[in-house]
Amino acid sequence: MTSMGTMAKKFKSILIHVLTHIEKYQLLVIGLLALLWNFQSDKDWPEPLVYFLSVVFAAVALKKIIVKGNVDEELQKIIARSNPISDWHTNEQFSENEHIAVYRKDPSIKLVRYTDAVVEGFQEDWLDGLYPDPRASSYNVSIQYNGNEVMKRIILLVDGARVFLPLPKSPKTLETNEFDLAICQILNGQTGYDTAYYFKQSKMVLNKEKLDQKNA
Repeated sequence: MTSMGTMAKKFKSILIHVLTHIEKYQLLVIGLLALLWNFQSDKDWPEPLVYFLSVVFAAVALKKIIVKGNVDEELQKIIARSNPISDWHTNEQFSENEHIAVYRKDPSIKLVRYTDAVVEGFQEDWLDGLYPDPRASSYNVSIQYNGNEVMKRIILLVDGARVFLPLPKSPKTLETNEFDLAICQILNGQTGYDTAYYFKQSKMVLNKEKLDQKNA
């Protein structure tokens, strides 16, 4: 029974991941559907061509997924373990709607923070009374490599737009990780505000285990 429950949870996790990142799996889905179609009896197209194309589509898509996953993990490790001050050019305005931070050791790695708020006047119970200025907003941050978006995060700007903090995975557990915290430390840059102090005040729980296991 336990084994079945574990398998069900794993299947659900995979399904959620696929649905969340469906754009990454388009070629794979096309290839698999073409393979299934190839085994149908009532088809008109030349079988060798369809079979070849379906295999190529599936192989290319699988390679993209594997490479993308490796890039995700490597970027998370680099960003989480970088020095948020000395390793980054911060507070650079790329356009009216974007501010960027560039990794000095590899300028192809960028954090792009969009200036349009996701939620203006962000409110959750755990934020009540934490800081002198209760105003908070949430923003999108794009993690980019060679100009392509690899990941996206939502972060908070708290205490009347003074400091960036991670958005907890759950408002009940207040759990976050090194990677999300590092993004905020980098974007806070040379502001003079102490990210560590604000993070401690937030009562968030830093989960180091997930990043370490993922990149072990």
